[in-house]
Amino acid sequence: MPDASESERLKIYSAQTGTYNTGTARLLELFASPAATLLAHIQTNESPHRISESLSSALHGRDTINRACGILMERHGIGPEAALQMLMSLARSQGTPLLQVSTALIAGTPTPRD
Repeated sequence: MPDASESERLKIYSAQTGTYNTGTARLLELFASPAATLLAHIQTNESPHRISESLSSALHGRDTINRACGILMERHGIGPEAALQMLMSLARSQGTPLLQVSTALIAGTPTPRD
C-alpha cells in the first residue's frame, strides 16, 4: 500500500503459501486502506466509552467501600485504616468480594431520620 500510516495498514495472511496472485493483491490493496481506516475509527470511538464505563464502575465501587468504612468508623469509633482492615477481614472470612461485603453492610444499615 502506498504511503499508508501505521493505523491505516491492514495485513492479510493465508495459511497456505501462494494464495494471493498479483490480481488478488491489487484488489486487496483497494480495500485495505478504507477497511483499516474504518477499523481504526471504530476502535478510537469505542475506547473512550469503555474507559469511562470502567472508570465509573471503579469510582462507584470505591465510593461503596468508603461508605461502608464510614459506617464501621462511626459504629466502632475507629479510624479509616482500621475500618478498612475490619471490612477486608470480614470479606476474607465470608469468602466474598470486598465490594459485596460493603454493599451488604450499607444495605443493612438504617438511614438516620431528620
